[in-house]
Order: sequence, then structure tokens, then C-alpha cells
Amino acid sequence: MRHATEFQNIKIFHKPVQPIDMKIILIVLILTTLLTPQISRCQDTGIDSIKLDYALNKLINKYKTPDADFAISRNDSVIFSLSKNPKHVNRNYYIGSCSKSFTALALLQLVDAGQVELDKPVDEYLHWFELKNNNQSKQITVRHLLNQTSGFKTIDGFFDYLTSNQSEYETQIATFVKSLTLRANPGAEFNYCNLNFILAGLIITHVTNESYSSYLKKNIFTKIGMLNTYASRTETESASPIPGYQYYFNLSPISAKFAHSDFNVPQGLISSNTGDLSAYLNCILNNCTTKNGDTLLSALSYNLFITPLKYGYAMGWMGNKIVYNSDFNRQHDFPFIYHTGVNENYNSVLAIYPERKICIVVLSNINSLEFSKEAMNSILSTITNKPYTSGSSIEIIERNLLLPAIMLLAAGLFYNIYRWKKYGFRFGLTARLSAIIRLASGLTFAIVILFVIPGMNNISLSSLISYVPDFGFGLMVLATLGSLSSIVRYEGTYSKYLIPKS
Repeated sequence: MRHATEFQNIKIFHKPVQPIDMKIILIVLILTTLLTPQISRCQDTGIDSIKLDYALNKLINKYKTPDADFAISRNDSVIFSLSKNPKHVNRNYYIGSCSKSFTALALLQLVDAGQVELDKPVDEYLHWFELKNNNQSKQITVRHLLNQTSGFKTIDGFFDYLTSNQSEYETQIATFVKSLTLRANPGAEFNYCNLNFILAGLIITHVTNESYSSYLKKNIFTKIGMLNTYASRTETESASPIPGYQYYFNLSPISAKFAHSDFNVPQGLISSNTGDLSAYLNCILNNCTTKNGDTLLSALSYNLFITPLKYGYAMGWMGNKIVYNSDFNRQHDFPFIYHTGVNENYNSVLAIYPERKICIVVLSNINSLEFSKEAMNSILSTITNKPYTSGSSIEIIERNLLLPAIMLLAAGLFYNIYRWKKYGFRFGLTARLSAIIRLASGLTFAIVILFVIPGMNNISLSSLISYVPDFGFGLMVLATLGSLSSIVRYEGTYSKYLIPKS
């Protein structure tokens, strides 16, 4: 293990050193230790640590990330690590949807034990499970849940109900599910939805007669040696995780906390750290065999676990081609599996690159939709020595444009109020085509902003406000200003043409 700063070719001069000089040297060394991000690496890793350190710190600054931890491991050894705040190393982050592979692993263990069958309908295990069209609900299997092919819409996945009582929670989710119509027939297509893994977690509790957290701790965490990983919000909060943050336009991120039910944990609320997660990924890379020789999955289940289907997803893992863009637009691809995780105030990536036997963990405490994936791409680019250009951030561009757009519409509203006042503040209707077109355009703009844009991104406006509040509130302000401005403009035109011509 080495500090990021390497001291080489140190020459010793035989000159008396004053005590004050030694104090200065000690102060400099202490400050260097405290302020320099910590990198640990082994020799002969094949990783350009300086280049990777520069790339990751550049991303941290670009996305204004309060905290971030990175780890690259091979054969159970960490060969590179970086922490923005060294004093926070080993504290937990929520890992978002990277939790899903743990849920899939747990269910596959129950398949191996003969307690669950992948192709049995969900209602065999959750007897209250019924959609608006009950014929369709009978067709949804456990496999469909884990492969995200149940037919649920992405927007259906934002369900949560705050209670610690399982019966009360299931009453609420049963009512919610009964109101749903599917986007597609079960098994027909892939569509990402958190609800699939909430239901999968409930199946685990029903089959085992114990909590999701208890099952994972006993059958996964403890066996792998993940002693500081938690599948319960209560346990996580008692362990004081790194605080999460949210962006507010292009200003400094603001700390924010969110309450969720423990029954929501299976889809995205496990908490962990780079050390535990590196151990998890290396166990998977080693055929799900732990250092103690425990085999977590049968060969058949293991193959299902790490093999994404034709659309690039299965069992809580994505498997795809990473595209590296060079100046000549060349493309390089190679097989690997990964999953990203984003919630209201954290984001993460877990990735396994089997060919090099390398595992990657990226954790940060900001609600960025891009940061962790950009970090993963930078790491893979360094490992493979293949070019990758980050390019412009849509996320940052949108944040930079949001406040100017609000200010522009506000200025337009004030101008239209001034114009209306000039013509006498009269109310009424006018049949002038230009006024009607402007009014219709303004109201259509508001509808598009409030409903169409969130819908195109498979998220409700309320969920958008939770996950990216500056975008959510920004859209609400834009819609309000746009519709008010168009109404005021219309009434101003009506008032203008009531004035008698001299």
C-alpha cells in the first residue's frame, strides 16, 4: 500500500537542520497526508495509476461530488483505490439499484434449495398478487421479475409505503398492484422497473419466514465476509453512513435525507463500502465460492446469475458493450457485466471484467445520473488502454440552462404584465387568431413540461422532484411562468383592442 505522493531520489545533505525546519517539514507532511486523495495499489498491476487518478479527480470536480470512493481489485486484492475524503474510507454509501443482484442471488439460492421455482407464477408465493387484468397476473413468473420482463412500466417502480409492519405494507402494495395495467405481455420485452425487485424481496420473506435483511446477512454477507453491509435502513442509519447530497441547479450541492420502508431495500437501498463490495464481486468472479470454500450457488444457477439475456439484462446484472470514442470514432468492445445505481442522493456502479479478472466499485453521495458510469468508463479505458472521451454532460448542460430559462420566462411575464397594465388591465375574450395561437402555445408548453417530459423519461413529476428536485421544481416554475405569461399576453391583447381608435 502506498500513499499517492511518491518520494523518489531523496538526497541527504550534511547540513545542520534547525528545529523550526523540522517543524515545517512535519507540518507539510501532515497536510500532504490529510489533503491528498488516498491511492492504494500493488506493483505490476498494469494500471496507469497517475492517469486514472487524474481522470477520476477531474470527474469529481466536474460533477461537484462531495464524496466518492473507488476500488479496483483482482484475485481478491485491491490494486487501486481512491477516496476523495480519506477520513471517510470504510463508511457506507447506499448503493441504489446495485442492490438488485443481491436480491437475485438470494432467490437463486432458494431455487437451489428447492424452495422457489423460477417459472412458477408470482401469486404462488404472494397470494394477494393480482393485476387489474388477473389473467395477466397469472402469467408473471419469478424469472420475469428477476429479468425485468414482467411487463410493468418503469413508472410503476416508484411505489413505497412507510411502515415496518409487513402485513400493512402488503395490503398497500396489493392495492397498488391491482390498479396496474401492463406495458407488455409477460416475457415479451425488457422494461426496467423497481417493482419487480420489491416483489422479489417479498417472496424471499414469505418463503424463508424471516426478514430480507436477516436472510442476506446469514446466507450472503457473513459467508463472504461483508461485515459492514446492511440490508435494513435501520441498521444502515445506526452505522452513520456518509451523508447524501442533491444538486440544486448549478449551485453547491445540498445535504438531504429520505425515509424509505425496509421493504423497499431489495430494489435499491442496501448500504455498503468499497471493501465489502470488492469482496462480493471477487466472490462472484470465483464462481460464487467464498474464501472459506462455501459455494453460494449451483453451477446452473451461477450461469443464470451472470449471463445477461439478448437485451442485455438478467438477474440484477447488465451485460453490454462499452463504446470508447476516439478522435477517429473507433469502437472497442469486450464482455463484462455491471449494474448502475441511482437514488435520491447517492449513485454507484459495480462491474466485473472476467477476461482480466478485474472488479470495479464506484460509490458517490450525489444524485448524479452520469457520474458513476463516467467513472466506470474512465477506469475501463485505463485498464484496457483504449481511448475514451467523456464528452459533454447533458446533465450539467441542462442545469446550466435551467436558471437562465426561468429568468427569461420571468422577464417575459413581467413584460406582458406591463403591456397589459398599459392597456387597462381588462378581462375578456378575443377571437383574434394570433392571440388564440399564443395562448394555446403557452398552455401546451406547460402541459408538455409537466407531463410529457417526465412521461418520456418514465418518471412521475412527484418522483422527479424527489430524485432531481432542481429539475422537478424547475419544470414546475417553467410551466407556471409559461402558462401565466401566455394568459396575461392574451388578456393584454384583449385590452389593447378595446381602446377606441383616436
